Amino acid sequence: MNWLRTALSSLFRFARRSAVKRDTRARISELLIVEASDALKPGEGHLAADAEFSGVILSRSDRFRISGECTGELRQLRRGASIVISQTAKVNGKIVSTNVEINGAVMGEIDSKSVSVSKGGVIQGVVEYETLQVRGQLKDAELRPKQFWNKEKPKGITHI
Repeated sequence: MNWLRTALSSLFRFARRSAVKRDTRARISELLIVEASDALKPGEGHLAADAEFSGVILSRSDRFRISGECTGELRQLRRGASIVISQTAKVNGKIVSTNVEINGAVMGEIDSKSVSVSKGGVIQGVVEYETLQVRGQLKDAELRPKQFWNKEKPKGITHI
C-alpha cells in the first residue's frame, strides 16, 4: 500500500488542482482512510483475510480484529477489550468480549456488554448484551438484554 501513497502524492504534487476532479480526490481519500484503518496497531491481534481458523481463540490484546473465516469460540480475556469483525469476515461460533463491533457476518452466540452492528453487518443467532446499536441486519436473531449494573448488591458486602 505504500506504492499507492507515493503514487497519490506525486499525482497531487505535479497535477494542477483543476486537473484532478473532485470525484478522484474523494476516491483517493477513501482509499487512504481504508488503508489507515487496516493498519495493525500496537496491542492489537488480527486474523488475516486470507486465513481460516477453527478452534478457540483466547486473546489478551486490547483489540482483536478478524478479517478471515473463524469457526469456534472467540474470547477476550482483558476487561474493556474489543473484538472487531471486519467486512470480509465470517464467524460461526461464540464471541465473548466487553465490546463487539460487527461489520461482517456472525452466526452463533454473542455475549457482550456493548454490541454494535454496522451497515454491512449481519447477525444470526443469540445476542446477550447490555447496549445494542444496529444499522445492519438481524436475521433470526434472539435478543437477550442483560442488566449488569442494575442488580442489587448482596447483603453483607460493602464497597469502599
